[in-house]
Amino acid sequence: MYSPPLVSGTTHAIRLALGAPVEADATDLRSAVQVLCADARRLGVRPEELVVLVKMTWRSHPDVCAMPRHRVSPMLDQVVAMCIEEYFRSSVGR
Repeated sequence: MYSPPLVSGTTHAIRLALGAPVEADATDLRSAVQVLCADARRLGVRPEELVVLVKMTWRSHPDVCAMPRHRVSPMLDQVVAMCIEEYFRSSVGR
């Protein structure tokens, strides 16, 4: 259903999100999300479809499955918010 670059980019962003606390500087994560959003826009994936992909990939990621929900929910919220911000930021001026 989703192209390999989108799935790969989503998985990469999730790995980065899990590697640092929510409060940490998220430069690498933001860069990964920017690439993910650019790929999504190039492929015609709507923002809500991208959010669904992120959430599906998140819930199936082995590291997430092994962590308590109260620890991973803020991380997921951060990634989703970042995806929405970057998706629309990259479309400004088009």
